[in-house]
Amino acid sequence: MSTSRDPRSGELKRGPRGPRHDEILIFSLSDPRTGRPRYVAMVLDRTFEYRLEQHFAGKYPDTTAAWCGELRALGLTPVVDVLERVPGGKSYSIAGKKMSAIRERYRREGESMLGDEQRFADQQSVTSSHRMHNARVNNNRT
Repeated sequence: MSTSRDPRSGELKRGPRGPRHDEILIFSLSDPRTGRPRYVAMVLDRTFEYRLEQHFAGKYPDTTAAWCGELRALGLTPVVDVLERVPGGKSYSIAGKKMSAIRERYRREGESMLGDEQRFADQQSVTSSHRMHNARVNNNRT
């Protein structure tokens, strides 16, 4: 088991098999021109700043990176809001459900969320993979 120090607090943290006390942050990126939320995600608090830097630098090849690049070209950056903090003792799936509920609420309010296209494509890919797997299993039974 490895240990490391939290760069912000200096606290000793246990490695992958030890307990983690990180919070899971659910955050939004909003358009500074309109104030409207465009992206909602979740991340462990200790990687939050790194994740934001990656988004702002366009390191993720998706619609969020393109939007951040558009803002960067105008000398702007997204407005960052931490919407919710989920204690580290709670499961990642609970945070995922909360994040999904927030995204759904924004959609119902008429917001177009970045990343929806990729999530839909990923869901279609998983569904296709499951169909192919089931077909192979069924063919092997006959």
